[in-house]
Amino acid sequence: MGLPTDDQLRKSLSRYDAALATRAAYGHQSRELVQLEAWRTAELRPALDRRAEADGAGWLTVDELGRLMDWKLAVRSLCRCRWQDVWLRATSLTACRARLPQRGKWRPRLADLSRTNPPKLVKQVTTDAYPQDPAAALKTLTRLKAVGPATASAILALWRPASQPFLSDEAYAAVGLGKPSYTAGECARFAVAMRTRAGESGWGGVDVLERAMWAWGVEQRHRTGEEDGAGDPRAVELVHKAAAKKEDEMEEDAGGKVEQRVSSKARQAGAKYGGTKRMVEERGAGGEGGVAGEAEVSPSKEEKTGAGPAGRTRSSKRLKKA
Repeated sequence: MGLPTDDQLRKSLSRYDAALATRAAYGHQSRELVQLEAWRTAELRPALDRRAEADGAGWLTVDELGRLMDWKLAVRSLCRCRWQDVWLRATSLTACRARLPQRGKWRPRLADLSRTNPPKLVKQVTTDAYPQDPAAALKTLTRLKAVGPATASAILALWRPASQPFLSDEAYAAVGLGKPSYTAGECARFAVAMRTRAGESGWGGVDVLERAMWAWGVEQRHRTGEEDGAGDPRAVELVHKAAAKKEDEMEEDAGGKVEQRVSSKARQAGAKYGGTKRMVEERGAGGEGGVAGEAEVSPSKEEKTGAGPAGRTRSSKRLKKA
């Protein structure tokens, strides 16, 4: 897969809402991505702008930080080889894993951890970071619990959308830098590359370019696009239905295997119990220590163990001793 052209990116940007819906359909962590993106762009960014005008700093509350972490995890969350991907791309879980490289580390508890920061500390740190240059601001923001360079870049992107992009895996790859390891140095290199590309191609701001690259990356990863119905709301519904059907089939298959194992064990236990019961009954019928009783036991052992001539030899030896 090569790097996208500006024409491809602009087409993907026009399908940005469909890309959000597609990602939301692919995994538990991304279920609320559409709502979170609407909150981030329509509510959080204007609120930070108002605070910057009133207080001189676009500080965040601890609740806003936690919800922004929810957004970041939803944007970056890749389904861990759920059956949507198996159905779309491969016939086995192994093949799915081979086709879908994991994107960084999936840490669902980060959002909860970010909410444990003291409210006063969150406001103070974000206030301190707001006027600083990007490198210093990134370092200041990472003083907060659960906030790393990627989350800090999301905050910087809210403050300076024209020059500071959010470090998404899709945009990092689409700009030609490969796979990120989420360090402060990579954030700086990524911002430079995005500003260069945006300036050369007339994108206006890196936030627009980043959204276009993210949408393009989602389409490539999930095999959606102009040629196969991207933008059609029914596409996601069809994926859901097919995935649900495949999941049900796998559960039925797994259930059948469990039933087979249980039935096999039950038959084995029944055979063992039946053989033991016959032995007890036959011993009782032959009397204590009776030769007839011993003679009657040996066929039951042969039936139970499938013993051949060796079994008969052992029985004859016992009769001689008796």
